[in-house]
Amino acid sequence: MITLIMQNKNNDVYLNLLCCDPNMNGLFTVHQIMQMSEGLENPESVASYLQKWNQYFIQEESCEKDRYANHRQRMKRLINLTAYSGGEPRFLKKLDRVVMTATDTELDDILSGSPLQILGRICRCNEVDKITADFPKETSTSVTLDGDVFCVRDFLADAVLKRQKAVLRYLAGRDLTENTVSYLCTEHCKVSRLVYLNAWSAKDINTLAEKDLFSVFDEYGNTILDLAKKFGKNTPYTFQEIQTLQRICATPEGFFQKLTIFFILLSRLRSEEACRRISQFAKYSKQALDDADVSNVVRHLKQGDIPTMVKRIVSVPVTSETAAKIMTTSNNLESVLQTAKTETEILFVLENPALCITGLKEGMKQFLNQDETVLEVKKQLDLPDEFYRINKDTVWKFFLSGNGKYVRAYMHSSVREAFKVVVKAAMCDCLDELRYTDLDKECCMTIRDRMYDHWVHNNAVTISGYKVYEDTSFQGIMNLGAVPTRTCMNYVDGLYRQCLLAYFDGNKKIIYVKKNGTIIARAVIRLTKTANRMKERDEDRLTFTDVAVKQTQTSVQSTPFVETPIIFLERCYSGIQGKKRIEIESAIIRFAMEKAEELGCGYLVSGEYETTIAGSTWGKTLIKAKNPVFITKSKAGEQYLDSFGGVYSNKGSGWHENTYVNAKCFGVRDVIGNAANKQ
Repeated sequence: MITLIMQNKNNDVYLNLLCCDPNMNGLFTVHQIMQMSEGLENPESVASYLQKWNQYFIQEESCEKDRYANHRQRMKRLINLTAYSGGEPRFLKKLDRVVMTATDTELDDILSGSPLQILGRICRCNEVDKITADFPKETSTSVTLDGDVFCVRDFLADAVLKRQKAVLRYLAGRDLTENTVSYLCTEHCKVSRLVYLNAWSAKDINTLAEKDLFSVFDEYGNTILDLAKKFGKNTPYTFQEIQTLQRICATPEGFFQKLTIFFILLSRLRSEEACRRISQFAKYSKQALDDADVSNVVRHLKQGDIPTMVKRIVSVPVTSETAAKIMTTSNNLESVLQTAKTETEILFVLENPALCITGLKEGMKQFLNQDETVLEVKKQLDLPDEFYRINKDTVWKFFLSGNGKYVRAYMHSSVREAFKVVVKAAMCDCLDELRYTDLDKECCMTIRDRMYDHWVHNNAVTISGYKVYEDTSFQGIMNLGAVPTRTCMNYVDGLYRQCLLAYFDGNKKIIYVKKNGTIIARAVIRLTKTANRMKERDEDRLTFTDVAVKQTQTSVQSTPFVETPIIFLERCYSGIQGKKRIEIESAIIRFAMEKAEELGCGYLVSGEYETTIAGSTWGKTLIKAKNPVFITKSKAGEQYLDSFGGVYSNKGSGWHENTYVNAKCFGVRDVIGNAANKQ
């Protein structure tokens, strides 16, 4: 009991009732005392009502002992009912009037049923009967008044006690789901403290429960409430504000600074506008923010949303990620940004503010002449000054995009000389020309115009909320073994990093998957071919026929060997597992299928996708079997294939290129026939 008093100063009132009032002894337990006192608005007032009612029953008992023999049972019910109401003063007045004026029969009738039904009768809330009929689980689990379970105030009790007409209408009309009602009862403390649901739409209330938006307060509640107090934000929060808090804290990095920006904006702008502007920024800003950045972002977002401010500051279109970075720009750099003609130049200014303080051109000149990485790469490439003079603009773009670090690290690989050719093409902005020259020879088949045009075009689509796109850029290829997870192809020190060069071949493309601007998965597709059967090694060998031997047997004509082009999808790399992994892999498979449809060819999917395919409805059209897949030639001399056992080479080591390999993979039953017809 002493421990309970120390936990809550209001407990002493009830402990006194329990210990010192013999008439109240045994009506409730110590555990009930603790629960009751923590949930009451005015514990002293509640205690006085309980004593008053108990004394009234005792006095009546002395007059007509038999008639009032059950007063202790009624007191137990009144105690539970008082706790369920939270001691709401207006309700206690109504309840007191009922207790003091009703007959025994009337009082027993009123106190029968669930706590919510009793509240409805006393408060004359007609919707309660409909609510208890529609949500029996939620209303019956609160308490059995005569049992040991002690009821506490919940969302449903609040709706009745506070006469929240909109919420009661939603409940009576079943606009709120059972899961929503259950969630709100569980989270009643947050509901009563943080929001006023009567001003919300039913759709927003259901979304609150469905997405568990209150969870942001479980982890970041103290920080949010402290910042809110600092900047004068009072409760209740609107749905849009709660949703915005969830979005801001979805990415732990920099959440405190973004919350600070949000609460400052709330003090300067209308709530809807503040939510919209910070949501734009939080979605695309991935960088750490310091105090100066926070001040700059607030200064910009007070004047307008991100698209509006970007148009004022720069004159060229930029991605959303770059737009968020522009919001951190100080006043003295805005004039420099206005001179930038490309997004690459804009990023350079943002990442090298000290160099650009006197102007963009001067900053780029200093960077190319002084940056340690650039100087070392130039030394390793050993290209004439004339090359840099002729290709000045594209060389700047190459280095300003951060490609120097990849070249610097990869130059120490065993394919140094071949890599120089690739880097030179990338610096001239001729990488596609290098990639797709001799595509026919790589694949050992004729690539028709339709197939060629659709293959070289890089697609980008949104599937199930994921951005899925092909990337054949220098940076995209070099990051193959680094993003989103580290693999044996890592450009710095991967076990098979020399094989990374093979991804500059024309028949290979990387598929990246992004969520909220972050790469979360990648896979590789290959343009190659399959056949209706494996070809025997000596099938086409010519020999002399012994004409002296009489041919008594009729030769059996073998099935003609037919080759057809396909797209082959290799395994997916991602750090994400479980249901999200299946969603991601499904999006990648669908992307590859659509690409094959555009090209007019078939497709085969690595056996690594078995779990995803088995758990999907569309996967029933795909059959796992051994299929001949052609290993194309590589300009790099060596290539690593996840689905085919490792390294294939034309250098005399590993397995040989330019051959068919049987691989367990998924495909449609008539993939070869369909592909042949389309060709």
